[in-house]
Amino acid sequence: MFKDLKFGARALMRMLGPAVISVAVLALGIGLCSFMFSIVYGLYFRGFGFPEDDRVLVVGETNVERNQTSRSLSIQDLADFRERQAPFQELLGYRSGTVNIAGNEAPVRYQGSFVTANTFNVLGVQPVTGKGFAVAEDAPGSTLNVVLGWDA
Repeated sequence: MFKDLKFGARALMRMLGPAVISVAVLALGIGLCSFMFSIVYGLYFRGFGFPEDDRVLVVGETNVERNQTSRSLSIQDLADFRERQAPFQELLGYRSGTVNIAGNEAPVRYQGSFVTANTFNVLGVQPVTGKGFAVAEDAPGSTLNVVLGWDA
């Protein structure tokens, strides 16, 4: 067995360029396969991390004339869907983006989302400390509140 290993090492050293390229291509392929498996496993098998995540559906709009699909709705459309829909238990709305948070110092930009007040109830989760949102906070002109989180 050691003779075979020595012979293989000598053969690789004679053709070093193709051997390095082969190892690099194999490493890249294995790395990409691991990356894709992580995404598929994280989204499809492990889920989103809240109870009954298999019962959640994302609704969007399609503009047939322009052949455009969007995963976002206006707040007015969400209100219309809430009034007229029957098959869903509840609907929530969110918009991801960045938000500025300021105290006595300069504002700091964070990644965040604007969500409707029923978000925690629909997802079946509650903040670790403090309170979530009250239904009255969804009304136009109400005071904006914030729930802070962290990356786990």
